[in-house]
Amino acid sequence: MPLDWSALEDVAVKESKDLWLILKPFLPALARSGQDIVDGFARHLLDKDWAAVDQLMYQRMTPEERRALEDEVLAAARDAAAARFDRIRLEKDIAFKLLLNLVLKLL
Repeated sequence: MPLDWSALEDVAVKESKDLWLILKPFLPALARSGQDIVDGFARHLLDKDWAAVDQLMYQRMTPEERRALEDEVLAAARDAAAARFDRIRLEKDIAFKLLLNLVLKLL
């Protein structure tokens, strides 16, 4: 019986949502793997050694799972770049308004 990903995701509490997003692409491959792979995955995950996690799991993932992971990484990179752009623009807007306010008070 296939896993209902949406139901599992709904169960994940708000604080663990980020962890869930990290684990989700690897779960099918982990389910097919032995205990030594699961232990290695957990060890690298706790050490936050993402390169080792990717190296360990990528060869055990199907081409479809790899493609889904690559798509998620690309989407996350785009979102991060957009958020950075928005944050920089906001910082510039705030700095401009503060300086304008300061100049108006000095006049």
